[in-house]
Parts: sequence; structure tokens; C-alpha cells
Amino acid sequence: ELSQRNWYQVMNYHHWIPSVFQVNGNECRLLSDIANLNPYKYGASLYRLLEKLFLLQLPSFESVTNLNLRGIPLKVVVKAQDYQLFGCQADLNECYVGNMHKEGLYEDVIAVALYYYHIDESVRGG
Repeated sequence: ELSQRNWYQVMNYHHWIPSVFQVNGNECRLLSDIANLNPYKYGASLYRLLEKLFLLQLPSFESVTNLNLRGIPLKVVVKAQDYQLFGCQADLNECYVGNMHKEGLYEDVIAVALYYYHIDESVRGG
């Protein structure tokens, strides 16, 4: 059983700051800022792109949850990463090995979508 102190440590270890998206018909709007992504610098570019990507992903979320998610504010965590791998040689066991992700372990995550904007043709595996 977790003590009160340990519970706070667990809750603070994985903490995501959601943004609020809302889809009405075929239009998606961000109703809040995205953590660590300056809206004044990226509002006209990345914010609009993320709205479009979320709109494309929404039917899959609706299918998984068996819910109509349009017309209601949805809390969405936006996470971006850039992996650059150089000099990997699989035959020498010199390759990138990922780790098991635990994001959202305590945040009641309902669905996850991944979007890879570019995968080099030399990258193999899952």
C-alpha cells in the first residue's frame, strides 16, 4: 500500500500537461496552448498542423472508444521527439534499442496515436 508521501512521488513522476482540442464537423481547433510550444512563434504553423493531424486521427479514437468525440473539449497530450541514429550496425549489435514507455500510467489515458513524419528507408524493425 502506498503511503501519502509515496503517492505524491508516484503522481509527480509521470505528469503530462494536456492541451484542449475540439472537433466540430470537419474542423479541429486548439482551445489552449501546447506545453513548451510557443503559440506566438508556432501558432500559424505547427499549431495548425497538429490540428489537422488530430482531425485525421479522430475517427480511429472514436472507433477504439466507441464514442462520438465531436463537439466536446478533449484533453490531448502532444509529445514530439526527434531520433537521429548514426552508424548503427545490426550485425555488431550496435543499434538503438528503445525502452518500454510508461507515459500516462496514472493519467487515465484512453487512446494513443503515433505519427512518424519521416522514417528513413534504412531503418528496419518495429
